[in-house]
Formats: sequence, structure tokens, C-alpha cells
Amino acid sequence: MIRQLILVLSLLLLVALNAEARTYIQCAGTSSDRAVVNVDGANSTLFMTSGVDDPNEIRILKKIKIHLENNSSVEFMSEDEELLVSVPKNAIGQILNYFKVTLTFLESDHDYVLTCYSNVFKD
Repeated sequence: MIRQLILVLSLLLLVALNAEARTYIQCAGTSSDRAVVNVDGANSTLFMTSGVDDPNEIRILKKIKIHLENNSSVEFMSEDEELLVSVPKNAIGQILNYFKVTLTFLESDHDYVLTCYSNVFKD
């Protein structure tokens, strides 16, 4: 009985800690393009770069917020409403080594799919 109670309390503590954790998702594109999605509630951001080896490197940082959520994914929209970021729901709050994130540039209706991994941090 005591072991079961300890197990239940441990699981509740683990869930509580993960609820406050942020998910750091690092992605690579087809060339030297890189993106980082930082899922952290109201402080969520998307950072994109054309690559550090590019002499004309372009860096973009956007605040993002949850736009739509379903059983399989969470879709974030940039505050300027120029970009959608679609993340598999199972990647948020979990450490995963391989999954895809889709960036949709709304003005051109262009999708860019990146290969990603995630990590979870308790700040």
C-alpha cells in the first residue's frame, strides 16, 4: 500500500514538473537552414537562420502562440500572422530524437518541412 502511494505521488510530481517545463525543439532543413522552436507558454518563440556558414546569413526571431490543437499536432502562429509552425503533439513535453516540423509561410502558402529533435528543460 505504501509503495503504491509513493508511486502515485511520484507520478503526480513528475506530471507537475513537466507541466512547467519548456520544450526546446531544434530542426535542420535541406541545406544549412536551422530552426529552433521554444515551446514555453506565453513566452514561446521561433528562431530561424539560413546557416552560420552563410556569409549573408539571415536570422529571424518571432514570438509564437498556439493557434490550433488537435489529436496529432499543435499549430502555432507567429504574432505577425506570417507563419504557422506545426509540431507533432507527442514532441511537446517529451525528449524525442526524430520527427518533422512544418513551417507554413502564409503569404506564399509555401510549406517547409524540417527534421527535428526535442529536449525538455525545467528553468
